[in-house]
Order: sequence, then C-alpha cells, then structure tokens
Amino acid sequence: MGYPLARELAEHIIWARIQELLPAAGVLIIHFDETHNLTDNANVVQMDNIRKTFKMLMVSSWPVGLIISGLPSLIPEMRKIDEIRRRGQFVSVPLLTMPDDNEMVAGIVGGLAEVVGLTIGEEAAGEIAPRLIHASLRRFGIAIELTHEAIELAMLEEKSLSIEHFATAFVDRTGSGALMNPFVAPNWAEVDCSLVLTDEPPIEPVLPLDPPRRGSRTGRKGGRS
Repeated sequence: MGYPLARELAEHIIWARIQELLPAAGVLIIHFDETHNLTDNANVVQMDNIRKTFKMLMVSSWPVGLIISGLPSLIPEMRKIDEIRRRGQFVSVPLLTMPDDNEMVAGIVGGLAEVVGLTIGEEAAGEIAPRLIHASLRRFGIAIELTHEAIELAMLEEKSLSIEHFATAFVDRTGSGALMNPFVAPNWAEVDCSLVLTDEPPIEPVLPLDPPRRGSRTGRKGGRS
C-alpha cells in the first residue's frame, strides 16, 4: 500500500494497521500474486491464519475484493477456504497449444501493437504466433512479456513491429545465441527454449544472425535477474 515499516511488527499488528489504512487509502482490490509461495510451505497454524486473513479482508467494515493468483499447487488450499469458494470466481490459465491458439496469439500481438500506434501485418503476426508460443514455453504470461519487450524495441527504433524485434527480445531474456533463438532458427520447433546462455547447435539460420541487442541503446529498463 506504499507505507514503509519503521520497524518489525507482529503479524496481527500489521493486519490491524492494514484494516485501518484500507478505507483511508480508498483501496478496493488487493492482489496477492505468487500466493503459492505463501501456502506451499505453511504449517497448519499458518494456513489457518491465512484463511482467517482472507476472510477478514472480505467481510470487514471496509470489504475489499481479492485477486489471488499463483501456480496450481495453490488450488487445494483455496478449495478449503469456504468464503473464497462461495464468493469467488475461478479462472484457470492453461498452457498455450499449437495450432489451436495461433490465431488468438497473433491477434494479441496485433492488438498490443495497435495500442501504442505500431503496425504489424496479419501475415507477420501469423508467422510470429507459433514461434512466440514455443519461445514462451507455452505460458501465456511469458508470451505477453516477450510481446511487450518486442514492442518496446520497435518503439525505441521507431519502426514497425517485426519478428526481428521478438528475436532480440528473446536474446535479451535468455542470453542464448541466435541459432538457439526460435524467432531465427529454421528448426525453431525443436529448440529447447528453457535453456539459457547456451552454445549454438550446428544449423543454418533463416533470418540474419545476431539480432541487435539493447546494450547500444539508451533508455533501457532495469536488468532482469
């Protein structure tokens, strides 16, 4: 909520203070992301406290909406919280598949580009889509992140969004050589995109090798770990 802690406080004191600050700050929704990190290793007492906390936030004098997201290991614990089960709406984000999701992903690429005034043809978006699904390990969130990063590159260069921008975004993210880049390699469907900082296999690329990197440009965002 933007309020720094001046000192370490007991958990119940922190939550009491949060209850006081929620209406003052006008907070209506709280998003608990990566919640599996909280629940996976929690003991019985800790899980009971987590359940009570979620309930308190939803039924207090200033009730808020909760967005609780995480990996599938979170699901069994959420099923045990009656207040969430009765009041909640549950959404599963499955892994992307090819070719079923190609058209959807191509539409997302084109739509996100349009938001910032960039252009990309339907044919180019269609070529990018299956490679993007593969590059993201079929994870929707990573596909969106890569698209954002490619769009940023295109905006910095003041050019139309292209597959080369996605290739560069993949290099920035993985540190792998161009021949291990699914946006460059001809056998892209066979590239193991879970690998990072990998040597290049002996294959010939279709697109020009060694897409430009961000290092020579200014205005780069903070590095990733």
